[in-house]
Amino acid sequence: MAVLDDKRTAGRGIVDVVEARLHRLGRQVSRQSYVAGERGFRALLSRMEKDRLRVAYIGGYHTEVGLLVRQAAEAKADLTVMANDPLMTSEFWAITGSAGNGTLFTFMPNPAGNANAASAVAGLKASGLPGEGYTLYACAAVQAWAEAVNAERLLQC
Repeated sequence: MAVLDDKRTAGRGIVDVVEARLHRLGRQVSRQSYVAGERGFRALLSRMEKDRLRVAYIGGYHTEVGLLVRQAAEAKADLTVMANDPLMTSEFWAITGSAGNGTLFTFMPNPAGNANAASAVAGLKASGLPGEGYTLYACAAVQAWAEAVNAERLLQC
């Protein structure tokens, strides 16, 4: 199994955790990095193919992960890609198209699918904002903060 990071703090951090857990489970891991903003992954994919690496956990953003997934599919690589929440965006699918099918990622439950959030999702979309990913979580955080500020003002009256 390969673990890849984009050399950024967040990407390295998540991969450090994944790598450590895999080691605790007794798994051999090949740690590799790429440069954030990279567009061509053929050399990396060739090395992984040569080393018979079939699963890669990637700590990086959706653009690079999407390009890697698409290029792996174009190269007919036998590779399963896993990543974390940066893939929770429609932009990932715009990059990969059907090549993204089978990509695995972790994310907390998507509140956009919750019936109780339907009006909030509709309101966000009507405002031109996506109702996916962290948008609902961020909106709820801002609302909670605004309510706390208003409550503080009421207490000062």
